[in-house]
Amino acid sequence: MKVAKLLPLAAATGLALVTLAPHAQTAAPQKIGFVNVEAVYNAHPGWATFQKARTDAAAKLKPTEDQIRALQAKGTNISAQERQTLDTLVKTYQSTQQQLTDDINKRLSPIDEDVNKAIAATAKSQGFTVVMNRAVAASSQLVIYADEQTTDFTQAVVNQIKK
Repeated sequence: MKVAKLLPLAAATGLALVTLAPHAQTAAPQKIGFVNVEAVYNAHPGWATFQKARTDAAAKLKPTEDQIRALQAKGTNISAQERQTLDTLVKTYQSTQQQLTDDINKRLSPIDEDVNKAIAATAKSQGFTVVMNRAVAASSQLVIYADEQTTDFTQAVVNQIKK
């Protein structure tokens, strides 16, 4: 009879000890790193060509944009012929802008891919498990403090992207 009364108590005690005991498997600590992504893009060999394409696109659109603004500035004093010219200019502007945007995006895509691969490869080789864009982390106040000596690996990524 005594054994029957002690069995539930022993089971409860055993359960309590199991839940309070430290687990044999503990998660490995996370190593967080920061990268100045803008610096990595600026270091990419194709970045200057990409920037020139953007500048050229803006220059190509500017004359049409100026004509549109001049006609829009007339407001209600615009004639029917000027309204038709304005409509044509807007359509031409939008079509050209879309073509230029598509071209720029095609140029940017391989650069994005290279930057992402360089960050991932460098992070992995240096043991970082989480990587944040330093500018975004700072401006969003997501990160209040980080020791740059041990967390910033921008230069290593820049060296990787230049290979």
